Amino acid sequence: MAVRRILSVEDAADAEILRQQSAKVGTVDQKINKLVRDMTDTMFEVEGVGIAAIQIGVPLQVMVVRAMRDAEDEETTRTMVLINPTVTQVSPKLEEDFDGCLSVPGYWGLTDRSVFMRVGYQNRFGRWINGRFEGYLARVVQHEIDHLRGILYTDHISDPEKFYEVVEEDEPSVVSSE
Repeated sequence: MAVRRILSVEDAADAEILRQQSAKVGTVDQKINKLVRDMTDTMFEVEGVGIAAIQIGVPLQVMVVRAMRDAEDEETTRTMVLINPTVTQVSPKLEEDFDGCLSVPGYWGLTDRSVFMRVGYQNRFGRWINGRFEGYLARVVQHEIDHLRGILYTDHISDPEKFYEVVEEDEPSVVSSE
């Protein structure tokens, strides 16, 4: 188990990697499980709520998320592993809320995300699961699936008034366009 370096859009080479589409995992084996452990260690080290393998430079369809009820749920330590996730249903109802990203440090943005979704995926044992995600957890899963497709949350923001620099913890301010 190891904490890995998280790629950042602030580095041009990292930004190029983050835009890659991730490949499907063929077999869930010891190598994939080591990757999952490293991703989990990395996510907890930096107090993240989710991480995709591409964020540590591994272009495979693997993501780890904390099973949180909401952004303030600090007691939840259970993690979910989603390998080769496929979205099978999304709610047409959207909710606007903040997105942040370990690969876009120092910024938050308001994005619209579906309030629930269904996803078929393999767990860390290679078993296929049909999961239903709601609310905050659905937001996190959508964000991480975007990473697997080479999409950043900033791609969902067309209004610069909805992109914020984090000045002090929990106090975002609008990024100046000047």
